[in-house]
Amino acid sequence: MAKLSGLESVIMEVSQIQRWFIHHRGVPMVRSDCGTCGSERMYTIWTDGMYHCLQCLYRKSWPDAPEHLSVRTCTEKMKEFSSSWLAYRQRVETFEEPWQPSRSAVIALARISRVRPPPICAVGDCPVCGGLRPFMRREDGDAGCIVCLMRGRIVEFEIVHDETAAA
Repeated sequence: MAKLSGLESVIMEVSQIQRWFIHHRGVPMVRSDCGTCGSERMYTIWTDGMYHCLQCLYRKSWPDAPEHLSVRTCTEKMKEFSSSWLAYRQRVETFEEPWQPSRSAVIALARISRVRPPPICAVGDCPVCGGLRPFMRREDGDAGCIVCLMRGRIVEFEIVHDETAAA
């Protein structure tokens, strides 16, 4: 079996992370301005729970790139993000009506195409985390960085600051 290059490996990992995030009702990609590229680019959710410019992520994966950096994320950060997201998803789904298409034609299409429920997040700049993050959606239109919110406690979608919860 041929060994994958850094770029191929990252492309495969991006695809897996995006599929996981779509399955769990997240927004896998978003357009945003990239400070490094100097223009609007597509950003993808990554294993650290932040959105990264695809072009920069791919460029960093080349071993001979002048700015080569390891794009691997430590297992602890991956677990922290996935557990935070799953806890948020579970909390949201206990408060909402089960998602079902209303018309029979739409139901048939959903079965055929494996349509997922609508996303439960937006994307925003988090001043605490220092980058683009998934933001929780609330009925009042307000949103907050899911990672920061889950480090505290969410009670009825209100942020409660609790020093012991972050520890």
